[in-house]
Amino acid sequence: MTFFEENVKQANNQKGVMVLYDKGAASKANSTAPKEQKLRDGIMA
Repeated sequence: MTFFEENVKQANNQKGVMVLYDKGAASKANSTAPKEQKLRDGIMA
């Protein structure tokens, strides 16, 4: 589990919330982490 995935899980956000993160975290693995928890991917590109 990556640092990003841990942060997303620990945030305990409500469904549909957009997860904003620095573009340094942009990767396929990190873009699927929010979707698995029914969150929106807001990682800068």
